[in-house]
Amino acid sequence: MNEQLRTHQRRLLSLLGRDGTSSGRARFRLELSAAGGVGSLDEWLDADGERPLVVTGDPGSGKTTLLEELTRTLLEENKPVFHLRMGLWLRTRPLLDQLAGWGLTPESAANALLQGRCWVVLDALDESRGGRIDEAFEEIVEFSRQFPSARIVASCRLAQLPAWTAMHFASARVLPLRPQQVYGVLTRAVADSSLAARPSDLAAELVDLCTNPLMLEMTEQLLRAGRERVFRIVSAAQLYDDFLELLDERERGKRPVGGTLEEVMSAGLASRILGLVACRMLRLGLSAVTMAQLADWLSEVLVQDVWAGWWGGAMRPSAAELANYLSNHVPLKHASLPGRRSYQVAFMHLTFRDAFAGRHLDHLRETDPDFSLDEWALDDHRHSWPAVVFLAGREEESGLTTRSVIDLAFTSRRQELLLLAARCVQDRWDTPKDDVGELLMSSLDAFKNWDRAFDYDLMRATSTVIGRLDDEFPERLRNDLLYFTDKYAVVVPREITNVPLEDLLEATSSSEPVVVTNALYSLAKYRYSSAMSRAQAAEYITARLSGWPDNLQDQAVAALKDIHSETSLPLLRNLMQDPGFPFRSRAFAANAVAEMGDITDVPSLVALLKDHDFRYRDSVSWSLQTLAKRMTQRHPSVVESVTEEYVAALRGESDDESGRYAKGNILYSLGVLGALAWHNVIVAFLSDQAEPYVLEDGLLCLGLLGQSASLTFLSTFVTHTDPVVRLKAVEALVRCGSTRWDVVADLRNDPYRIVRRRVEELLADQREATPSPNPALRALRNVLTGTVLRSDATRQVFRIGAAERPGVEEALRLLSEHLSSVPQFLGQGEQQEVRLATADVERLQNLLAEEQS
Repeated sequence: MNEQLRTHQRRLLSLLGRDGTSSGRARFRLELSAAGGVGSLDEWLDADGERPLVVTGDPGSGKTTLLEELTRTLLEENKPVFHLRMGLWLRTRPLLDQLAGWGLTPESAANALLQGRCWVVLDALDESRGGRIDEAFEEIVEFSRQFPSARIVASCRLAQLPAWTAMHFASARVLPLRPQQVYGVLTRAVADSSLAARPSDLAAELVDLCTNPLMLEMTEQLLRAGRERVFRIVSAAQLYDDFLELLDERERGKRPVGGTLEEVMSAGLASRILGLVACRMLRLGLSAVTMAQLADWLSEVLVQDVWAGWWGGAMRPSAAELANYLSNHVPLKHASLPGRRSYQVAFMHLTFRDAFAGRHLDHLRETDPDFSLDEWALDDHRHSWPAVVFLAGREEESGLTTRSVIDLAFTSRRQELLLLAARCVQDRWDTPKDDVGELLMSSLDAFKNWDRAFDYDLMRATSTVIGRLDDEFPERLRNDLLYFTDKYAVVVPREITNVPLEDLLEATSSSEPVVVTNALYSLAKYRYSSAMSRAQAAEYITARLSGWPDNLQDQAVAALKDIHSETSLPLLRNLMQDPGFPFRSRAFAANAVAEMGDITDVPSLVALLKDHDFRYRDSVSWSLQTLAKRMTQRHPSVVESVTEEYVAALRGESDDESGRYAKGNILYSLGVLGALAWHNVIVAFLSDQAEPYVLEDGLLCLGLLGQSASLTFLSTFVTHTDPVVRLKAVEALVRCGSTRWDVVADLRNDPYRIVRRRVEELLADQREATPSPNPALRALRNVLTGTVLRSDATRQVFRIGAAERPGVEEALRLLSEHLSSVPQFLGQGEQQEVRLATADVERLQNLLAEEQS
């Protein structure tokens, strides 16, 4: 080892762990799991030395700790090591240049890498600047080809790991700590504190959270400090809040207040500024910033109006002074590139950035009348989502953010927002059960009826929160969720991008099932340049299909459907009817035949629809509907003959689980195909049905048919015990031309918010269609038919917007002689409300109804 390399090694060893963010987490032997079993990092490095290894895990699971310990051990053993935190990686500079430094030139580093066995440790690829994770991995692949003898070890959050890397990297996941380890630490922490409590008094959800080493370290420190509030924590966000408060107290204890800047910062204003910085970093996808960037951002809060609002009359520092102060206090730390005199600034762990961003959103919501959560939730890159999740975790009114995101999902028709809502629920275990139920009902509705049918990610998200439901949630909806998650969320494939077709095809021969799954999924998404390349991919999969296990056969058939090469049709037709294949594979094959086949496939699909030994007849029903719609133009009579077969299948269907879902989809298909001739038969059939799932789709069918003759029948379901049946009854009534708004309005106080929301939308449509001649009275009517925030025997509280208030005030003045008490207006900006006596509300509604008529 030459002197340049020795200097580099000594400097690297002196810097490791300087920020002290993981010192408390190194006490455990963190274990890793992969296809080969469970073991230590050393064991995995010994087992697969040819390919680079990527260590994955959740935030705070100990990935950085493992890699720092590895680097320190290698340095102490005098082995050549290069180390880089990928949050500092720049796409515009060669990786080799960024690994060198401290007197070691890129040329000398290249010689060392080519001549001997060197180690290259690359921490946190998920923190790559601007979210360029794929590009970072691509450069590492090229680097490994340039220096084949180098041992490369990287880390990346599991959720951000690109699927295509499985072809080039071995991977192992850091396992959570074992419960006995967690209880051991917490027991000692409580015993050493002044708390009169036991670890068993901690919420079970918090203990489970502490299987993450970072969470355990924070909880342990809070307990040792005697923080009784730990026992009332209901979210990870609250844990971060309490821990940051503890850090702040410790910092003030180390640095006695002296000087104006220290005084204003100690008053909590540092947290305010860090929230602004965190949000900026989050939206730009940055894990670290230069001092110049930080000073530029801080200059924005030093303008006179912001300064006066935050600091009052205190002396204003320069942006550089403020940046220097913050960069030398926790929770910020210095992050250095090898050999660079200048340094960048980062949060001591990336999750602290997210926590401060959530704090900032909370502050904006409280103080800025123009604040809207929409811009943060409607982030196409999802960079801002962690801030929204932390906001949900720390807000005083549990469920407020979750409800706002669900509302936005409905108004924007962007069902991916339901994934964000699910994350908010996951992170806060005291989310009201009604909000959990609404989220899951909304996800089911979106999965079945929204613009993007069969969004499997929705089912994967719902599977994580089903356990939060209470016993009052309708059992049949719980069963529906379990049915669909079992059917569609068993496998979570990842798309491999930026990879040649030949490499994807080669990956299907891998011995690792996850690699094959991801390759097949990616072949389904691939942008083929010609019918020939589609045929090549289809033939490649077809030749290997029979040798794969059931779950891979399912994915292979699904891929053939999406590849859409007619060369695979003969196989798919045979597979659809072959009882030797798994049910899912046959269902996916039926879907493929529906999208690629012709009129001659109708009898086969009909036969499968009527085969009660086939479990997924509901999928076959959808396939038959798809084929019939495709064939209508060339074969006008096909719809008539297919609907007749549907009715026959409906009458002969069983009453078990498969039969229930089949009936529902058959009814839905009859509605989609416009089976008007069977209207009376459908009504008669539904009259004898008690299963809510069947009724739900049956009412949807009648709504699609849109016949006024359905109105009397539909009205009987407005008071049904099942909330989704009520919801579909209301929607069907409107589609069939009902003018019985009184029936709809009765559901404004439905126990389920998803029903109330839909009713409010319909009432809003009605108000738009029949405006009041008096704008002030119209404004009051809109408020009284809107959201009731709170009510009791004596008063009712309604939400109003700033633009509505003048009209409402004018209307109440005009009608003041009819009021028994003076209305109260509270709030400011868009968060306003009006309080009225309960008796006055009824009186006003009657007066407005008379005025309108």
